[in-house]
Amino acid sequence: MALADSAAVVVGVARSTDQLEETQQIVSELGATFHPVAFDLRDTARLAELVDRVESMVGDVFGIVHAAGVQLRKPAVDVTLDDWAAVHQVNLDAPFFLSTALAKRQLAAQRPGSHVFLGSLTSAIGAAGVAPYCATKSGVAGVVRALAVEWASSGIRVNGIGPGYFHTALTDEPLSNPGDRARILGRIPMGRIGDPATWRGRRCSFSATPRAT
Repeated sequence: MALADSAAVVVGVARSTDQLEETQQIVSELGATFHPVAFDLRDTARLAELVDRVESMVGDVFGIVHAAGVQLRKPAVDVTLDDWAAVHQVNLDAPFFLSTALAKRQLAAQRPGSHVFLGSLTSAIGAAGVAPYCATKSGVAGVVRALAVEWASSGIRVNGIGPGYFHTALTDEPLSNPGDRARILGRIPMGRIGDPATWRGRRCSFSATPRAT
């Protein structure tokens, strides 16, 4: 929303067509351009095809924000190999291989770019009952550091955002439980949960050009 509000052409990628349609409606109300693309990011073998598809729609892609994520709440001793792989596919494998697929084109064409990864509190601290998630978000922090160094000389920025608690579908379970919510709020100095709608009325400096996804 912030990118669209800054006149960027945005391509949204998600499995859920209803969410894409909802986002397109909101972006349209901002007077901006939004292209919905239905795609399952777990299909890592086809991520290069996804980049081709997007660039065929909008031209050269300047930037990418890796906002997709999944969560699994389960004691570590009960986590199966399938559980582990499912969380890693979306939270770590997809953003790494999607960024490298895009960066291949940017590097070949000597185009600058911006790659933004979503970490979390668990990129730096531990949390009980979410071991696979902690592993992926710690991995995201490592990927950001590595790619930032590797691509910086080519004008490609790689940054990570480590948000605290925001009330989204991913955090609805603990934040809807009064006991868990009180415990979480007790650890936040400002004593409140983040609001995803705070982009409204704020300008975004993601790109100096109106080309970003």
